[in-house]
This record gives sequence, structure tokens and C-alpha cells, in this order.
Amino acid sequence: MAVAAAKITGAQDTVWGNKKVRPRRLTFSGNYATGGETIAASNFGLKKVEQIIFHGAVAMASALSTGCPVSWDQANGKLVFFEGSAAGTALSEKTNSEAFPTGCFIDVTAVGSL
Repeated sequence: MAVAAAKITGAQDTVWGNKKVRPRRLTFSGNYATGGETIAASNFGLKKVEQIIFHGAVAMASALSTGCPVSWDQANGKLVFFEGSAAGTALSEKTNSEAFPTGCFIDVTAVGSL
């Protein structure tokens, strides 16, 4: 799986106190890996990611017609994707080797240190 991180048009990198703040669009390709997709601090030009702030909590397909809820697993530095079922049960983690929706992306802001 690959994650591409790109600056978000109109969003500026900034500083909050002693923390660096980096808004980025993360675009996913390939297949999901059980346990989550590793997000490296280098995706944001940081040495350490201390917090991920989502601009909405759903990674959307490029056509904006489908999406997957996503959460940050800080202990393991991974984004964990979920999906539902028609049965109306609680959301489950996306299955191993399952493809992402076409052009799957989410905008996030990473807070960390250089």
C-alpha cells in the first residue's frame, strides 16, 4: 500500500507554541493491511507525529460517492479503516488486502516536532 501526502491548497504550515502543524491530503492506493496503514512522520516533514486531526472522519473516494470511516491509532502510528454491513452491526475493521475505494483520500492536520 502506498500513501501520498500533499499540501492542501490554501492551507498553510504553521506553528502552535512549540509544535509544528502540517495540513496534508493523504491519498491511499493499493490494498489495506490488517491493523492499519502506517503513517510516517516524514509524510509531514516532521520527526515525530504527536496528534492527527481529521478534517472529517471519512476517507472518501475521488468521486465522493463512497467512503470509509478512519481513526488514528497513535500508539502504533497507523490509520485504521472501518466499514459497515447491511445488517446494521457496529463497524468492523476493513479486511486485509481489500482494495481502497478509487482515489481514496482524507485531509488531516499533523501536529508534532521537527
